[in-house]
Amino acid sequence: PAAVEVLNRFPTGIYDRLGTVTVQENAAFPLDRTVTAVRDKAAQSGANAIVLIQQRQFVQRNEFTRQRTPTRFTVFALLRRGVPMSHPVAKGRGGPPGLRENIAPPPPPPSGGNAPAGSGAR
Repeated sequence: PAAVEVLNRFPTGIYDRLGTVTVQENAAFPLDRTVTAVRDKAAQSGANAIVLIQQRQFVQRNEFTRQRTPTRFTVFALLRRGVPMSHPVAKGRGGPPGLRENIAPPPPPPSGGNAPAGSGAR
C-alpha cells in the first residue's frame, strides 16, 4: 500500500486504468481512513496509483430509525502507471531489461478452433 501513489489528477504519462472503487460511508469518518483502505485494495489489484475522481456529501435518512446521517460518496480510479498492456514493450517487443517481468502474461487464446475476428479465415 505504501507504493500506491495518491494523485489529485490523472497523470500525463502512460497508464492503464484498472477500474474504479466506490465508497459510501458515514461522513464523520476521516477521509484518510478511506484513502488507506482504497490504497490497500489498489495494491491487491496491481495498481500503483489512485486518483480521487468524485466526492460528494449528503444526508441519508435511515428508514428504520428515522435518523439522518451525513454520508460521503467517493469514487477512486485505480491506475497502473508505466507501460500499458497495449504498448509494444508489454507485448514482448523490446524495452528495458526486467520490465516485462512486472507485466501479467496475455490471456490464452479462446478454444474451439475458431479463427479470430477480422483474420479473414472462413
